[in-house]
Amino acid sequence: MKVWLPLFPRDHRKPHSFLSRRIMLPFHINIYPLAVLFEDALVLGAVNDTVLYDCLYTQTSAREHLEVLFPFSIVERTSQIYLHHILRQLLVRNLGEQALLLAHSCATLPYFPHVLELMLHEVLEEEATSREPIPDPLLPTVAKFITEFPLFLQTVVHCARKTEYALWNYLFAAVGNPKDLFEECLMAQDLDTAASYLIILQVMVPHKLQERRL
Repeated sequence: MKVWLPLFPRDHRKPHSFLSRRIMLPFHINIYPLAVLFEDALVLGAVNDTVLYDCLYTQTSAREHLEVLFPFSIVERTSQIYLHHILRQLLVRNLGEQALLLAHSCATLPYFPHVLELMLHEVLEEEATSREPIPDPLLPTVAKFITEFPLFLQTVVHCARKTEYALWNYLFAAVGNPKDLFEECLMAQDLDTAASYLIILQVMVPHKLQERRL
C-alpha cells in the first residue's frame, strides 16, 4: 500500500524550499485490505489460511487405496496497524520533524506504545542480522526518536525481552547502557520496568564474564 501524506511545517513556519507539500510513502501489509481507518492508522481486511486434509479413498473394483488431499480454506477478518511503517519511512528520508508531528498526533491511540516497539524491533532485526555492513544504520535515529516520548524506557525493555540475546549488544549500543536505563527507572519510581531491566542485566553479566574467560 501507499500513503499520500501531507507535510506541514511546525508552528506555521515557512517550509524549506526542498520540502514538498506531500509525499508518497509505500509499505507492505500482510492482509487483503478492505477498508482503511485513517484516524486510527488501521487497515481492516481479511486473511486466508488453507489446510490440506488426507483422505483415504478406496476403489472397490480394483481394491486399491488412494490417498487424496482435500484443501480446506478459512477466511478470517482481521486488522493491521501501519503507523510504524510511516514513521520509519519519514525517518529514512530525514523528515524527523514530520515524524514527530505525526506521532504526537497519534499518541493517544491505545496501541501507540506497540507502534514504537514494532518500529524499534523491526529495524533492530533487519540491521543486527544483516550479512552485509550497513553504511548508514537507522537504529540510532529510531532510538533518538523514541526518547522523545515518556514510554522510551518501557519500549526498549519490551523490545529486548522479545529479542534474542545475540542482538542485545547491537540494541543497547544504540539506546544506551542497560545499567543506566535501569537507574533511570529507579529514579522515576518505575519499579515494574526496573525489574525487567534487572532481568536483562542478570542475563548479560554472566555472558560477559564467560566471554572474558574465553
